[in-house]
Amino acid sequence: MTRAAPAALAVCGSSPPRSRRAGMAVPAAPTRAGFTFAGWWSAATGGSQLTTTTALSTSTSHARWQAPEHPVTFDSVGGSAVAAIAVEEGSTFVLPTPPTKLNHTFAGWFTAVSGGTEWTSSTPVTAAMTLYARWTLNTYTVSFATGTGASAVPSQTIAHGGTAAVPSVAPTRTGHTFGGWVTTAGGSTVWDATAAVTSDITVYARWTVNTYTVTFDTGAGGSFEPSQTIDHGQAAAVPAGRSVTIFGEVSPATAIGTIELFQDGVSIGSGPAGDGKYQINTFALAGGTYVYTAVFTPGEARFLASTSTPLALVVNGLAPRVPAPAADTQGLFDEIEANGWPVHPLAGGVDSVLGKNVSWSNPLDSFVDVYVYSTAQWLGTYAIVGGRVDPSYWNFMPVLSPGPHHLVFVGQTTGDVSVYEFSVTAPPGAVVTGSPVVDGLPVTGSNPSPWASLGLLLLVLGLGMLVRRRRLLARG
Repeated sequence: MTRAAPAALAVCGSSPPRSRRAGMAVPAAPTRAGFTFAGWWSAATGGSQLTTTTALSTSTSHARWQAPEHPVTFDSVGGSAVAAIAVEEGSTFVLPTPPTKLNHTFAGWFTAVSGGTEWTSSTPVTAAMTLYARWTLNTYTVSFATGTGASAVPSQTIAHGGTAAVPSVAPTRTGHTFGGWVTTAGGSTVWDATAAVTSDITVYARWTVNTYTVTFDTGAGGSFEPSQTIDHGQAAAVPAGRSVTIFGEVSPATAIGTIELFQDGVSIGSGPAGDGKYQINTFALAGGTYVYTAVFTPGEARFLASTSTPLALVVNGLAPRVPAPAADTQGLFDEIEANGWPVHPLAGGVDSVLGKNVSWSNPLDSFVDVYVYSTAQWLGTYAIVGGRVDPSYWNFMPVLSPGPHHLVFVGQTTGDVSVYEFSVTAPPGAVVTGSPVVDGLPVTGSNPSPWASLGLLLLVLGLGMLVRRRRLLARG
């Protein structure tokens, strides 16, 4: 047991100062309730203790007293050990360094294991005692990250080893569907809410972008246009003047009632909800952004009225035809070289890719104009759906002569150009003659020299174009 620093000894106590002569015997020890006599001293404080061998002199001796000591023990209640101390009665002491306990926070020393009074360093000691450590279980914060544009979800404070609760109200985000809570941003590992919480954690909302099927009302005798599936807020390829059919779902599917669709706050029509589904046509659309909201009015009291999450539909109207970048192949080569347009060779022939899988990466374009060369022929304007060009242009491909040709795609909004080069092979058994044909000029056998010169010139030009095309392909 360690000993605390003693308080100043009581001086004189119940006995008055005494005068003594040299060689006098030391007086008998006096008494004082609760104290221990500590001898006679030459001064009230400090000085030297008097004995029978003290040099002869005339002096006043002072009784000195030692206050009683009380043991103070510390029960850390499962924490690290703390040594006991001894403290003089009536004295105070500095509280020891707090103990530690795994997964707990020290909350002070108390006079009882539970309840009691907190002990402070200013409280005097009057008897032997035991002080008890008080602990609080560590708490942690479980945060819910919902992402930009989503409603907030309050965090939870959980004691060590406890479990969090799945929020009773799921977050909402315009144009998205909530898919539960995951352990990492953008991850797929589902958060286990039954797992013990042992540290601060953040869980993340998983969202899927709402998709909508858009079909086109082409009117009587209109040409067929395939439906499109678009992400929320994505640009849809809607030709100017066309209407769009909005499809939706009602939950539960057994709900009986009417759906009314609002376009930018204006009602555009209503219809019954059947088998949990509905569809309503919009007004004719031009380019722009439209916000649609469906309002459900129940037909029976057991169903509740509700309003859907707004649907944002961005429409790029069909623009006038974009001119061909060049009139013929020679001019196309000039433009390719001047502008650095990519040229995509199709080693497997035109049927291997074109008409099936032509991609378009610029999201600002909803339509492209398509041309085929040697001499520019317009195949039409076609929608870009899901980053790919509508392949129906393939239906308008003209019969092409054997040899190299190019398909050119021009974005209506951006003017971006993408070029595909392919070759048409001669049909089996075809005979290709080497004699040039020049329209509008008579051919005679009387003077072959000019025609031989013209044939040589065409051959040189053909070789030059071939070399240039190969150079562009190597760069593209």
